[in-house]
Amino acid sequence: RWLHCTRAPRFEAQFPDSAGTAAAEGTLAHALGELKVRHQAAKTLPRADYQTAAAKLRENPLYTAEMERCTDAYADFVDETALGYPARPYIAVEQSLPLDDWIVEGAGTGDCIILGGGQLDIIDLKYGKGVPVSAEGNPQMRLYALGALKRYGQIFRIDAVRMTIFQPRLESVTSETLSREALEDWGERCKTVARTAYAGEGEFTPGDWCRFCRGKGACRAYAGKVLAVGRLKSPPEGMTPEELSRALTEGAALSQWYDGVKEYALSLT
Repeated sequence: RWLHCTRAPRFEAQFPDSAGTAAAEGTLAHALGELKVRHQAAKTLPRADYQTAAAKLRENPLYTAEMERCTDAYADFVDETALGYPARPYIAVEQSLPLDDWIVEGAGTGDCIILGGGQLDIIDLKYGKGVPVSAEGNPQMRLYALGALKRYGQIFRIDAVRMTIFQPRLESVTSETLSREALEDWGERCKTVARTAYAGEGEFTPGDWCRFCRGKGACRAYAGKVLAVGRLKSPPEGMTPEELSRALTEGAALSQWYDGVKEYALSLT
């Protein structure tokens, strides 16, 4: 979001984080997926320890059979990716990644990192089912990959980086592969924007990235964008196909904006 709208981070910091059940479900799914990858692919967690830890997680009221299937699929995908290496690779799970070279005070966590033969794979499990997320041109994945390069680049030879988003509830797997040089060049271009965002400078720039911004209900720039959908000019007989397409696309943003405004307004009462 801040790569597009540099004012967003400081602006939304004044609003409470309303992460709810979906976030808690994601946290639980990641914990279960981590155990399975450590036991199955990385082979760093003995069976007895895995069974004990997994049994405890399954006592959580948010645990479901669907979560079991999805984390099984995630562990299998990691296993298959590792088996594609010419020799047994190094596998790290839930690793803290330093991002401060590109983002002031930046840090992240890599769900799964695989290294070997000049290749780095970084795999991100997304348990959400509401919004499909692509790895193509994905800034979060690129930043995490840069963090992995910083952490492991002095230990392993890395020529190419493959970034994958695994979204089992939507049956979606997408990847992007970049050379190390191309990824590092992108990171250099990112630095200036990150400094502007950290300082709270630049412009409010509304777009699809506003979807999860905590401040969208109070943002004047976003309001201007979504309200413009009501000013479409149409002939008397009805909207053109192009206008219909635009109305359907922007109408969804209008609905999300209204929900955000309502939530913000209620918080002031």
